[in-house]
Amino acid sequence: MWLSFTCGNGGKHNMPLELNQTRSRYMSFSGCYATQMGILTARGRSPLSVADIMAARLRYHASIPDWCLSFNTGDAVAYHPDGRMKIICGSRQLRDASFRNILNGLECGGLPIQEEAYERAEGVEVSWYRSEGSGKDCVSEDIWRVLARDESLLNDYRELVLDRTKGRMDRSVMAVNTGDTPESAPIIKPWRICGLLTGSRISSSSLDNPGCCLVGLQES
Repeated sequence: MWLSFTCGNGGKHNMPLELNQTRSRYMSFSGCYATQMGILTARGRSPLSVADIMAARLRYHASIPDWCLSFNTGDAVAYHPDGRMKIICGSRQLRDASFRNILNGLECGGLPIQEEAYERAEGVEVSWYRSEGSGKDCVSEDIWRVLARDESLLNDYRELVLDRTKGRMDRSVMAVNTGDTPESAPIIKPWRICGLLTGSRISSSSLDNPGCCLVGLQES
C-alpha cells in the first residue's frame, strides 16, 4: 500500500511511503502529532512503539526502505521540574484524543500533567544524562533498554544500526536527546526515532510539531 508521507524532520515529501508488502497492516498519519493521534485511534489503529519500529526495521529494512525513515511513536517520556524523568511504554495519555484541544497550553512542547498523574504513570524512572552545550544529549543504554523492552531485540538492532551506518561510532549513533526541563509542572511528550541511516537517534518530540509521522497498526 502506498501512502503520502511527511517526514519526521518537518520536510514535506511528494514521494509515497510504502510500509506494507501484501495487505494494509500499517498506515502512516502525517502532520501535527496531537491531531494525527486522534485520527489514528478513531480508525481503530494502535500507534507503533519504539520497539515496534525497531522490529519492523530488522524485518523490512532491505525489502521496504521507507522503514528506514524517521517516525514518532506511542511511547512517552514524562519530565518533572525537579529533574526526574520517567520512560513510559505505550502511553495511555498520548492515545487520549482529548488533549488535541489544548495545544495552546503546551509547555516545552509537552502536555502539562498533575503531580499525581506523574507519580501514577506506569513507567521506569531514569537519571538525566547531561552533556556539554545546550540540552542533554547522550548515548543512554538505560533508556534504550526500557524502550526496546527486550535485550535480544536491542542487541540485534544495535548490530543493524552499526551495519547501516558503516560502523560509525560517534555521538549521533543511537544517541538520546532528552529535551528541556519544564519549569512549573510535569509534562509528557512522545518519543521519536530518527532515520536508520543517520544513526537512529531517539528524542522527545513536541505535540504541536507539524512534521510528525505516526504509524498505526490495524487492530485485529
